[in-house]
Amino acid sequence: MIMNFYKILILFFILVSFNLSATPIKVVTTTTTLASIAKEIGGNHVLVTYFVEGKQDLHYVTPRPSMVKDLQDADLLIRVGMSLDSWVDGLTGVAKNKVLFDGKPGYLDASVTIDRLDVPTGRIDGGMGDIHVEGNPHYYLDPLNGIAVAKAITQKLCQLSPNNAPYFKSRLLQFTSEIHDALPVWATQLEAISGYQLITYHTTWRYFANRFNLTIAGQLEPKPGIPPTAKHLMLLKKVINSNPKTIIIQADFHPTLPAKSLTRGSSIDIVTLPTEVAFKSGQRYIEFISAMIKSISEHDR
Repeated sequence: MIMNFYKILILFFILVSFNLSATPIKVVTTTTTLASIAKEIGGNHVLVTYFVEGKQDLHYVTPRPSMVKDLQDADLLIRVGMSLDSWVDGLTGVAKNKVLFDGKPGYLDASVTIDRLDVPTGRIDGGMGDIHVEGNPHYYLDPLNGIAVAKAITQKLCQLSPNNAPYFKSRLLQFTSEIHDALPVWATQLEAISGYQLITYHTTWRYFANRFNLTIAGQLEPKPGIPPTAKHLMLLKKVINSNPKTIIIQADFHPTLPAKSLTRGSSIDIVTLPTEVAFKSGQRYIEFISAMIKSISEHDR
């Protein structure tokens, strides 16, 4: 009788232990791209919620009450950082989930993993436009930075669920391998625009261009966050005249009129791209990068 009691007790603890390890980690991300990478690593052991759909400028997000509820229930918050999603700070304060506070186990600023570009030096004032004092926050468009983010997420997930660490690490290895295998393929595709210069609406593609040795000759914005002006477009016209092999790239949430005005009467293509993974429709990070490279290399409007 006593033996049966101990067997039942042992079975109980085994079942409890199994259920604890099987309980998925609730992850909240500010963007769909971070959600995608978190899912790549976490697999069936994470439940991922994101705040911002792809076709929305992350600089201008209106917080919603539902975001607070998501944070209250979350085990891990993953953010872009570098002031791009600073609006999430107020939300975490209201949610009062201390696990998600900066420096706690459930907090990850993914930007700490990367080498930052465009970090301003000297005096900064409002006349310089929407300057990010920490540097350019669009780092995840460089696939190697995608790997860096995945590594940081893996560390967090292993910390939160040590029993599943081998699973997370194996998925990181697969993710990393896929990206490295794709790099030479992407480089070959981009040879199609060898000799071309890019003009972008915003500084969104700096990391991407830096990775693949592409030349960005200017931005439609005269200063970050400042709408294009007629005077500035005239200056860009001279840049285009110096090299007609030009492609204009802009995000799918930016206005198209300035680019159309700049290219009127020319054969220059305007390539409109998403800046985030279409996570809702099941797109993976590697598919997002591949689609972007295909569009640019083929000048796909």
